[in-house]
Amino acid sequence: MRRNDKTLTFRAVSEVDRSILPIFGAHPLSNVFNQAPVFLIEGEDDERIWQQAVRSANGQIRVYPCVVDGVDRFAEFEVEVNNIIESVYDNAKGYSLRDRDLHPELIADVGHVVRMRLGCRAAENLMLSDEALALAETTWPEFKNKVHQWAQANAEHKYRGDVAVFVNGGFDRKGHNIKTIRNILIGLVSNKPWEVLIGQAIAGLTPSSGTADGSLRDFLGQKVCQRILKLE
Repeated sequence: MRRNDKTLTFRAVSEVDRSILPIFGAHPLSNVFNQAPVFLIEGEDDERIWQQAVRSANGQIRVYPCVVDGVDRFAEFEVEVNNIIESVYDNAKGYSLRDRDLHPELIADVGHVVRMRLGCRAAENLMLSDEALALAETTWPEFKNKVHQWAQANAEHKYRGDVAVFVNGGFDRKGHNIKTIRNILIGLVSNKPWEVLIGQAIAGLTPSSGTADGSLRDFLGQKVCQRILKLE
């Protein structure tokens, strides 16, 4: 139902509705939704990252993460969230965040849904940013030495070849697909799950945090820093 509609349209409740309606139902029809808007994310890994970020930020990051179960479902969720916002709220916004993968970082919004892509390849790459490594009490040069040492000591490991591709490709920490080796890499520097480390690092960002190559703000992308973290 939208303002000035003369007729109402009914349809069956879909799987998408079952995922997003509890989020809207948890908010009175007031400014509460604007204070913690829906935040569509790809999968459970992303959910753990952003739930940790919200918890660790002590109220400075205010979003309500909602998993869409894969990038191919984003458009369906975004359209439905936009429809609900148009029907119920005045001047509200929803948000969605994709991995960049091999696409450009910039992506157009859908109505009231602000769409974003990460500045880096995927969520796991965030753990290789300077701030995440600093939280693990190491630096990028030290981390690269640890990877070299691991490769030399684990010649027979199942994923040794994948690590070698990462190394021989010049340690492209922002653009390389590290999905198969992410647990190896985090194990070199921290006992924390990589999602927790990233979430805590995100929560620690401030407007004075750097934006140079290798920084977490660079990895997250400008739109995420502006719209979700309110850093600019």
